Amino acid sequence: MSIINLTGEQFGRLTVLRRGRLLGHKRYWRCRCACGVVKEVRSDALRARVGTRSCGCLQREYSKVQGHHHAPGQRFAYLVIIRQSGVIKKRGRVYLCLCDCGKRVNVQGRHLRDGLVKSCGCYYRATRTTTIKHGQSRIARRTGTYNAYQRKKSLCSNPYGRMAQYFHDRGIEFRYASFADFYADVGDKPGPDFWLVRVNNDGHFESGNLEWRGIKRHRKRRSRRKPKF
Repeated sequence: MSIINLTGEQFGRLTVLRRGRLLGHKRYWRCRCACGVVKEVRSDALRARVGTRSCGCLQREYSKVQGHHHAPGQRFAYLVIIRQSGVIKKRGRVYLCLCDCGKRVNVQGRHLRDGLVKSCGCYYRATRTTTIKHGQSRIARRTGTYNAYQRKKSLCSNPYGRMAQYFHDRGIEFRYASFADFYADVGDKPGPDFWLVRVNNDGHFESGNLEWRGIKRHRKRRSRRKPKF
């Protein structure tokens, strides 16, 4: 497994100088802060979305001034400040913001300045939707075709599965490079009462050897064979 090298990278006010100690499974990196202080910071703390960004001087500055002040009407990405809604001790000011989609949300001032919060959440949802390749693998909305793709692929690649002796150990291969290729070949699952099977039971999972069959018909075909798979 390749080891991530953070040397030379910038995290807020911290510049990574070199690799530090290893405590258990946690890697530390020796960093120099913009104020001149050198300290070791844990790898996951540096790489976290809201992680360590200074030797502590940034936190002390926020504590003194309670965060920077932003006036109503100031825009940060999709958010426009309405008013200050509170102060979090050692964190700074909190602002009530109006998102371009019309929703209101409370955001810490430091998160607005750092660009960690761009919207009420609509920006993330829109970005996530546009980066989905085929839209069939979303956790709450997985389609029958995608489930079949994952199941058949696992049957051939998992040597420890309970069905390994009928697929992996027999040399049955799953010959689709991606879900897009698989979907172009088999299409949508016709209905809940259909099962994806091989036409030639000794053949591979490949183009021309797969078809959707009704569950009753498929079970009847299986009942004549031993072992059942």
